[in-house]
Amino acid sequence: MINKLLKPFLLLFLLTPTIVINAQEFWKDKQVYTVGTEPHSATHYVFPDVASALEGNYKESTYYKDLSGDWKFNWVAKPADKPTDFYKPLFDDSNWKTIPVPSCWERQGYGVPSHRGLGALVRDEKIKIPSVPDENPVGSYRTTFEVPENWKERQTLLHFNGVSSAFYLWINGELVGYDEDSMTSSVFNISSYLKEGTNTMAVQVYRWTTGSYLESGDTWTFSGIFRDVYLQSKPPVQIKDFYLTSSLDEAYKDAVFKAKIKIQNNSEEVAKAYKVNIAVYDENGKIISESKDKSPTLGWRMGNLGAETILSYSAKIESPKLWSAEFPNLYTVVLSLIDKDGKTVEVTQSPFGFREVKIKDLQVCINGQPIKIKGVNRGETHPETGKTLSEESMIQDILLMKRHNINAVRSSHHPNDPRWYGLCDKYGLYVMDEALESPDYFIRGNGLPGSDIGWLATALDRTVAMVERAKNHPSIIFWSLGNESGWGQNFALMSDYIRRFDPTRPISYDGRETDCWSEKDYFDMNSSMYPFIEDDEKQKHWKLLSFWAEPKYEKPYIMIEYAHAQGNSLGNFAEYWRVVDRNKSFVGGYIWDWVNQTYYEKMPDGSKRESHRLDYHPIDSLPVNGDFSNVLKLKNECAKGIIFADRTIKPTILEVKKAQQFIEITADENSKQVFHIKNKYYFTNLDYFVGSWTLLKNGEKVKEGTISELNIAPQKTGKFEVKLPQFKQNAEYVLQFSYRLKNATIWAEVGHEVAKEEVILQKWKPSELKALGKVLVKETVNEIDVVGKNFKVIFDKNTGIISSIQKNKKELIAQSGAVKGPKLNVYRSPIENDSKFKKSWAEAKLKSLEQNLVSIKSKQVNSSLFSVEVVIDYKSEKGSFKHESVYEISGNGSVKMNNKVIPTGFDDMVTLPRVGVKLGLVSGLENVEWYGKGPQENYPDRNESAHLGIYNSTATDLFTPYLVPQENGARSDARWLALAFKNNKKSALKIEADTPFVFSALHYDASDLDKASRPAFLKSRKETILNLDAKILGLGNASCGPVPLKQYLLPVETYEFSFMFKLF
Repeated sequence: MINKLLKPFLLLFLLTPTIVINAQEFWKDKQVYTVGTEPHSATHYVFPDVASALEGNYKESTYYKDLSGDWKFNWVAKPADKPTDFYKPLFDDSNWKTIPVPSCWERQGYGVPSHRGLGALVRDEKIKIPSVPDENPVGSYRTTFEVPENWKERQTLLHFNGVSSAFYLWINGELVGYDEDSMTSSVFNISSYLKEGTNTMAVQVYRWTTGSYLESGDTWTFSGIFRDVYLQSKPPVQIKDFYLTSSLDEAYKDAVFKAKIKIQNNSEEVAKAYKVNIAVYDENGKIISESKDKSPTLGWRMGNLGAETILSYSAKIESPKLWSAEFPNLYTVVLSLIDKDGKTVEVTQSPFGFREVKIKDLQVCINGQPIKIKGVNRGETHPETGKTLSEESMIQDILLMKRHNINAVRSSHHPNDPRWYGLCDKYGLYVMDEALESPDYFIRGNGLPGSDIGWLATALDRTVAMVERAKNHPSIIFWSLGNESGWGQNFALMSDYIRRFDPTRPISYDGRETDCWSEKDYFDMNSSMYPFIEDDEKQKHWKLLSFWAEPKYEKPYIMIEYAHAQGNSLGNFAEYWRVVDRNKSFVGGYIWDWVNQTYYEKMPDGSKRESHRLDYHPIDSLPVNGDFSNVLKLKNECAKGIIFADRTIKPTILEVKKAQQFIEITADENSKQVFHIKNKYYFTNLDYFVGSWTLLKNGEKVKEGTISELNIAPQKTGKFEVKLPQFKQNAEYVLQFSYRLKNATIWAEVGHEVAKEEVILQKWKPSELKALGKVLVKETVNEIDVVGKNFKVIFDKNTGIISSIQKNKKELIAQSGAVKGPKLNVYRSPIENDSKFKKSWAEAKLKSLEQNLVSIKSKQVNSSLFSVEVVIDYKSEKGSFKHESVYEISGNGSVKMNNKVIPTGFDDMVTLPRVGVKLGLVSGLENVEWYGKGPQENYPDRNESAHLGIYNSTATDLFTPYLVPQENGARSDARWLALAFKNNKKSALKIEADTPFVFSALHYDASDLDKASRPAFLKSRKETILNLDAKILGLGNASCGPVPLKQYLLPVETYEFSFMFKLF
């Protein structure tokens, strides 16, 4: 254990970069992580005056020069081939191509991205830590620029907001410096390297460095100058950095504003009598506080050539509007540096929010109010540009989050583009900013960074860079030491640094090592990943949510990652939130993850398709917990978002919105017309919204109304009454509620729905049909033909299956292809979450069970009713299913199929995928209408966001294009289903059941989905494959977490169910 008294001195030593003047191979030396850079500081911009500072458009400032554009570029696969004298001003680059800056060079056609970085090479013993691979692409850049005339006699600072993973910088042929850490800013003072006229800049970027071992998390790594590059001009005596904070009184009404401003003198003369005027402006540009004659002043001489001093200031602010994610009230702090003659020499500004983050009574509190974190993990990614993001793309993400009741984001697993934090300040999101400490499994297993003193300097520098750069953003409420990086004294020192520098924010860390939890002095919340809702004796105690409910842990608990959203997923998400809401100390969590991290690749015909992991790496070079048999998971790796890569929504995000909504409505136990409402917002009164209700009778609207304006304060409850008509017997009545924005906000239009609920007041009952009309029967050696008015049903006596259903002489059952009349179906194309079950399914050959007809019997019950009894045995070596079907064909055109499925064997099978029947419908039977849950895809453990109604779609549109084809497209709790031909509103076939059922109607069979590696390679069938399921397995979270809850499993046992096919 390092003596705490020695830590401050050790930190000062480690954070002092060594200046080296020649370009050595720093990228191979773990002891060298930065050369010639400026100390880390808060992101800020220089303005010519206060008026422009208040406008905040820094790119229009006369002291800002954007260097984005097309730069000359050369790429080689390894350092041995790199150009050696390209940095010289007279170098001939006429044969070089150009590349846009910023950009990821892999997205410009140079090399391929890497998943998990150097982990695979360590696993395969191709390299040893801290060696860097010989196959290490190098990108060399050249550009020119001119310094504006009004920058003379000032300091010119060159900013790189993101370069991966390390680079050297030359100006006019002279080496300026070197820097690592791909995800934070690198700043160089290039004043002494400039000349009049045109200046030449050369940058050489290395794909891999020793620092890359800390950048090998569960994401894609790209290379190049991928964020903004720009110049700023500052006066010789300048505001080098500043740190803005506030504290609130016990009533959370008044605040004390505090500022620490670092002044640096880069001139050759001593500085004296400089002062900083500090003004705080509200959203209307009105000053609410200004230092004026109380401005902090250099009352003594400050040395020259880099000497620094810190000025402090505080002021009481009465009743400021507080910042929260619900009400992101921002002020603008303007800092003006004034010289001894009263001349303003520098103006800068920062948006500022008055808010307080504290942990009280095992809860995270914002401004004294306990909150829940309803968050997502977000990696920086775009399908076209990789990790180079436009501000428009960032705003699109934020708007989608806000509109779906997401209030928090974790910057997994690295600091984000500086613009992101400003947007989170503006729109209102709680941010956990995370240091770039994320070794791969195999790297972490080698104890990196751990307690190895050799890694301390670079690891600590990454933490300092993150905190210093973003310290003034109110949206950041947590600091994270990194991701799944183990534990050791290096992390203790990182935590100690944050504790001393910024005591205003809690620290989080989940190192995936159980001994981390004993280090309670170093972080403020307990956490785990992918916990189990149900207690499971096979799981470690810390994997269970119940483990963390114990008060003995003395800290709040947060799910740092949960609800692994890979493929068709996010089962039992609502159940997670019921547990979180019941436990005061449960803070909430961050879904893994926000958006599919997948990319578009051009096809030979010019079209685009979404790539997956195997497009960039052969299967034998990819580690997934050492298991290479799970090809589906490998293909779908990084496609774990609740939205698609192009930002179109998945069904999963709708479930997130519903489970995390801030308004809860429940029915009164004693009255069908009284309802209780809870305001789960933390700072918003319910009078901010407009409530309405709609009464459905058998899925159709019969009455609607508004809810009287409810003045219900945050975290309080109330009740209201709805006047309802008399209910008719044998009809289902459902009351649906909706709450919408009364006024437009920065993130949504007026009328945007923030919450919805439905209450079933009178349950659905299946219709009862009497056998009417006459049925005629013709039986041959091979067929049983049952004929009624305008319909005909034919049974194949050799298979026991209906081979034909005709309505008005038009065939409905597919006559070609492997899927025809209704037959037992117990298989689904596995989703990622089926990983713990699919082996038993494959061994049991559920997809291709051998079908044997045991018996077929028929009888004329009466003139209006004919019965066919069929027994079919479906078997494999592991067991069999005895399928007993009794068909009742009525003269009125109904065919009722009563089913009993009796399994034998399958002793090692935990659950069946589904129990039901499937049939093929003829081409053209495309239109689908149903009364059930919808309109989006939904499953038994992911259907709370899908409300009852009558919906219309097509077999084409019911398909969900997950990156790797798999089970999809289901709709649950269906009361009835109708199918019609194109351009024909009248149904050709209607299906009901005695109890609500699940269906899917697609142009693909499970076997089609199994074979295709991506949707673009699926061959659509002309016919429609209709799955009718009495039960279907829930989705769960087992790709990285728990299997479906017990109530959503399908034990291997006897099932009885029926379906009614109506031809009238």
